[in-house]
Amino acid sequence: MSNYKLVMFDFDGTLADSYPLFIKTLNNAADKYKFKHARKKEENDLKHYSAREIIKLLEISKWKMPFFIKYIRNNMTEKFDQVVLFEGVGSLLQDLKHQGVKVAIVSTSSYEYVVNILGEENTALIDHFECSASPFGKSKNIKKTLKKFSQLKQECLLIGDEIRDIDAARKASIPIGVVSWGYTHIDALNNHKPDESFLHLEHIKSVLGSSSRL
Repeated sequence: MSNYKLVMFDFDGTLADSYPLFIKTLNNAADKYKFKHARKKEENDLKHYSAREIIKLLEISKWKMPFFIKYIRNNMTEKFDQVVLFEGVGSLLQDLKHQGVKVAIVSTSSYEYVVNILGEENTALIDHFECSASPFGKSKNIKKTLKKFSQLKQECLLIGDEIRDIDAARKASIPIGVVSWGYTHIDALNNHKPDESFLHLEHIKSVLGSSSRL
C-alpha cells in the first residue's frame, strides 16, 4: 500500500505539454543571446541529457544564464495559450483530492503561467504552489513545502520529468517519481534509479490510489 500523503508535481513536461513551446522559446533565446540552436534533428537527442549538459552542449555561458532564464520564463508566461495539460491531468488531480492526498506544484515557471494553464477548476484542487524556483535550486522549494505541511519525508513524493528533479528530491531527502512523457527520455531518468517510474498517468493513479488519508 502506498503511504504517500503529499505529492509534489513538477509542472512543465509532467502536467503540461510545453516541450514544443520550450524548444521554440529556446531557439529564440539563442538568436537573442548568441548561443547554439537546438536543431530539429537534435530535439530528441536533447531528451537524453540533463539540463546542465544541455547548457554545455548549446554553449550557454555562465554570465548569460540569469538573462536566459528570465527570457525563457517571461516568454513562456506570455505564450501560455500554446500549452495544454496532458490528457487525464484533471482526473488525476480530482482522484488525489478525493483520496485526501495533499497536492503541491513545485515549478521553475511563474505562478501566472501555471494557473493560466491549469484553469480555475484544476487550480482549486492544488493545496500549495511553489513557483519561479531556481532551475537548480528546487530543493529549497521542496523543503519549504515540507515545512508548510509538517510532513514526514518518507510520506512525500516529487513527480518530475528531468534529471534535475531527481537531484532536487534527493537533496531534500524525499522519494522521487519520474514520468515517461516529459522533457527527458525515460531511459535516461531510469539510469538514476528513481523510487517510482511512471509510463502513463493511469500508472500514477494505480500507485497513489491506495494512499491513506491524512
